Amino acid sequence: DNGDDEDDRDRRPPPMRRPAPSRPRRRVSLSGGPQPGPQATQRPIEVITGFAFDRTKVPDLEHTKLIRVARLILGGQRGPYQLIGHTDPVGTDAYNLDLGFRRAMEVQRQMNVTLERMRPGSSRGVTFVTVSAGETRPVAPNSSEAGRAQNRRVEIFGPPQPPPTPTCRYRYADAPSLEREAARRT
Repeated sequence: DNGDDEDDRDRRPPPMRRPAPSRPRRRVSLSGGPQPGPQATQRPIEVITGFAFDRTKVPDLEHTKLIRVARLILGGQRGPYQLIGHTDPVGTDAYNLDLGFRRAMEVQRQMNVTLERMRPGSSRGVTFVTVSAGETRPVAPNSSEAGRAQNRRVEIFGPPQPPPTPTCRYRYADAPSLEREAARRT
């Protein structure tokens, strides 16, 4: 040690950082909402409305909608379910994105509670994708309190439906006669 602290700092290894505790990953879109996917053309299977201003608590009257979705899940549709949180335009864009995400997370939590009450252990295999659209997709004008209240919502989209299976209009038993007719035309 020659007394020169600057040289010692250059030779020291960088301090070790502790890994951050694992937390659920936030899927908040900063580019105007979730990226278009299968849900872009689908209608939501349920819309949870009636959120109080700046609150995430699911209104008591909306629990019947959660029960309807839980019945779909228990009927065999395991997911993925997309939950999109929405807000009114009061507040900053960043705050509204976070508030929409927190609302969607609360609906997910309530869905899990509802599933567990209906059939213990049934929420384990269900997949939810939680995102926020913030204030970017209003369904009503924001000029009145009633319009802003309609925009405070969480939309629940079901799993993407597979395309219909193509069917042949001919029977297999008719194949030899169809082949003869095709050969005659050529």
